[in-house]
Formats: sequence, structure tokens, C-alpha cells
Amino acid sequence: MTTNLLHNLSVTPNLARFDASDLPYALHDLHRLTQTLVDTINEMDFGTGDDRNTALDRVSSLAKIVSDQVALLAITADVFDGPAKWERVR
Repeated sequence: MTTNLLHNLSVTPNLARFDASDLPYALHDLHRLTQTLVDTINEMDFGTGDDRNTALDRVSSLAKIVSDQVALLAITADVFDGPAKWERVR
């Protein structure tokens, strides 16, 4: 599986090295990244009144939604963290 994140950047995950117990940690890391994004956006000058940057409002709201959803996924995936052996079903 190859994912094109940007035109010049692609990521090919090594699924042989990925274990299900890695999932919660990856999602918690992703949540920290998205939370940093939300915090950075919210420090920007949104303006006021007629000069309000409504596009920045939308970006801020969408970033917050993504961050909250990733947090929910991370908490839900915590069940995979542990000594159990997880195998892929094909």
C-alpha cells in the first residue's frame, strides 16, 4: 500500500514490521501532532468584525474535529496495547 500524501512525497508502510500493539502509540502520537496544529492555528490573528478571517475559522474548526476524532480512535485502539498476539485476517 502506497499513499501519496503530497505530489512529491509518498509513504510505503512496512506492514511486516508493524504490530497491532503499535497502533495505539501511533494514534496517540498523531493526536499530539494534530493538537499542536490546533494550538498553532488558534494563536493566529483571526481578525474581528468585517476583517474576520472566516477561512481561518473554518480551518481551525476542521483541525479541531480531526484532532478530537484521532483522540477518540487512539483511546479506542488502546485495547490493542498488551501482550496478546494479534494476527491479520485476510
